[in-house]
Amino acid sequence: MKTKTLSEQTIVHEAMSILLENLEPAKVAKFLASRTLAAQDYVAERQRLFTGETVASLSRKIHAFEKTGRKRGSRFK
Repeated sequence: MKTKTLSEQTIVHEAMSILLENLEPAKVAKFLASRTLAAQDYVAERQRLFTGETVASLSRKIHAFEKTGRKRGSRFK
């Protein structure tokens, strides 16, 4: 299986674009403020979210999600 490594900056930029396209600026600001507090213990959060996951299992889940045909932001419109 091939994986593509993305830079953190690229991911943050894409996430910010998605947030700004789908939420009001005030909601984006409130969300970012809440994430800043949670990010202080990112390692614990990451372990909680991805316990038992591998790159392969996450890749399968991503591909399955993409096959559903949902587009970015479609649930917000």
